[in-house]
Amino acid sequence: RPHACEYPGCGKSFGDSSSLARHRRTHTGRRPYKCHDPDCDKTFTRRTTLNSHMRTHDPNWQPDPETYATCLLTFS
Repeated sequence: RPHACEYPGCGKSFGDSSSLARHRRTHTGRRPYKCHDPDCDKTFTRRTTLNSHMRTHDPNWQPDPETYATCLLTFS
C-alpha cells in the first residue's frame, strides 16, 4: 500500500490518498462535515456519516447532487 500514515507509531497504510486523508482525521480530530440543520451543532469526519445523520432530521433527505458534481475523475 503506497500511502502510509506519517504519524509516529501508527503504522497504517492505504491504497489511495483519499483513504489516507480520511484516516488522518482520526489523529487530527478534524471534523469538516457539519449538519445543515441550523439548530444542530453536530460535525462529522465522513460525509457518509453526515448524510446518515441528516436523515434523523428528515427521513426523506437526500444529498445535493451539485455537491458531488465537482469530482473530475474519469474512468475508461
